[in-house]
Amino acid sequence: MKKILIVAKDALLRDTLAQVCKKMEFEAITVDHATALKVFLTQEPVAVIVCDYDENSDKEVFKGVETFGDIKGSATNEIVLRLGFKKMDSEDYLQMPFDKEKLKKKLVINIPD
Repeated sequence: MKKILIVAKDALLRDTLAQVCKKMEFEAITVDHATALKVFLTQEPVAVIVCDYDENSDKEVFKGVETFGDIKGSATNEIVLRLGFKKMDSEDYLQMPFDKEKLKKKLVINIPD
């Protein structure tokens, strides 16, 4: 089973996304922002979902921008997606609340068998 890393400050959000990803047949690994890069480097997931992404908010509260930069900078072939509440036009971004089919399309279609 392919691993997916879910990064969020809120445990409920991490657990909810993990359930969604499990239905897509991923092994979900959930972490907070403080341990995200270390887990990414040791667990070698095929995809990462970084929540709490907001370029215009307090970087001490919303760690998504920093975490996304760290993981994206270390990624080779992994899919790295950002989730946030602001509207943003980017292929690797989903605005919350999001449609599960959009998430599935970004993950499943882009990951080779």
